[in-house]
Amino acid sequence: MFLIIKSVLALVLGFLLGYFKITGMIGFMVFLPVQYLAGQLYCTQFKIPDYLMDSGEMFTTQCLPSFGLFLVGGKFYDFFRWFG
Repeated sequence: MFLIIKSVLALVLGFLLGYFKITGMIGFMVFLPVQYLAGQLYCTQFKIPDYLMDSGEMFTTQCLPSFGLFLVGGKFYDFFRWFG
């Protein structure tokens, strides 16, 4: 469930940043804190210990796949703008 929430958030965030033409390093700097905040909110809602969010394993299994979806979300906007 957590991966689904973060993946949808990553797609929406990528689409919004693509709309405002925020790409590259600035987009990455916006993406990571939003994903981390989503993870912290998830941990507090479902009583998951915070130390699980700070581990490297959580980062590689949750944030990096979401970053790929974030990039795809940004490209979706370019695709729709090109045809629209």
